[in-house]
Amino acid sequence: MKILLYVILFTFMVSPLAGQDISSVLHHSKSRIDAENEKTGEDLDWKFAQEANTFESYQAFRLMYPESQYDKIASDNMAKRLADNFTFYSTYADREEAESYAKREMTRDYVANKWKAAMAKKPTSSSYFYSYSSTNSYESSSNSYGSSSYHSTKTIPDKSKFAIGIEGTLDGLENSLSSSWGLSMRIGAFNSLFNLIIGAKYQYSTTYDEYHYYSDFDYSYWEGYTYDYHSAWHKHTASQFMIPVIINWNVARTEYFAYYLGIGYEQGVVISQKHNYRPTDDGFNYNEYIYHEDYQPARQLSLPSQNVVIQTGFAGRHWDGKLYYKIYTNSNTYLAADPGTLGMALSYYF
Repeated sequence: MKILLYVILFTFMVSPLAGQDISSVLHHSKSRIDAENEKTGEDLDWKFAQEANTFESYQAFRLMYPESQYDKIASDNMAKRLADNFTFYSTYADREEAESYAKREMTRDYVANKWKAAMAKKPTSSSYFYSYSSTNSYESSSNSYGSSSYHSTKTIPDKSKFAIGIEGTLDGLENSLSSSWGLSMRIGAFNSLFNLIIGAKYQYSTTYDEYHYYSDFDYSYWEGYTYDYHSAWHKHTASQFMIPVIINWNVARTEYFAYYLGIGYEQGVVISQKHNYRPTDDGFNYNEYIYHEDYQPARQLSLPSQNVVIQTGFAGRHWDGKLYYKIYTNSNTYLAADPGTLGMALSYYF
């Protein structure tokens, strides 16, 4: 600092402005020196973080200064350092982690380009051979070890080509509702040209008749036959295992999602079914009923269900949402002639 003052003083003495007040010049020089000395610890720590240029150094800086002016830059640099470590066996979660730190569009492009470059080196086979060599030396008063190397094989499954998940569905007819849940297995990547879906689900169906009419009649010599009409609720429940086999054609594909059309077949295996009747008034034997001429039975599935399934939806690495239409092939609906039913399903793949 003293040297800087001497230089300023010498400059003042030999300059044409020597007639100015020397105190004003010294005051201006002192202000510049104070500004240099007022650099905060934040600036110094930011300089250290940049010199280290690692994910950990930027992470530590952001923890120390959560509202820093350098926060966004530090976050972008964290994303780049993670992207620099991408390899062909990095998972999609690794990419998502890197993208979560990217604050600018150019940083997201940097992560995407690093991911593409790493995936381009991915082997076509799900297993590969690698070699590992290490050189270790250890010297003591009595022992010495030289270098050693060895080869090994490791199988890395390509999870994108095979996935198991859980699925729930919901479909219905008039006054009838069916729900199912169970396992779904996807063979082929979610965004490959074609993939196969195989499942095993438990389905439970419930159907209500609005009213089930019946009559109680009597005969007398003077009046002949007399009829008395009454009504009852009719509930039909059924459970069955459903086994679908469906092939999907992915019409639109990206690395994030695919839009598909699918067609397949579904076979049901009946577990149980039951009919229950509950009268709306007491005192009558509703097991001995006669249908009222205006009675319209509710639509119920023929069991076991056998359906052609047509579906469309969007799929990702973990999620799959779809709409489908089932066309009954064993017969139409029970007591009614509907050709099929519309439904929706949601799947999550691990």
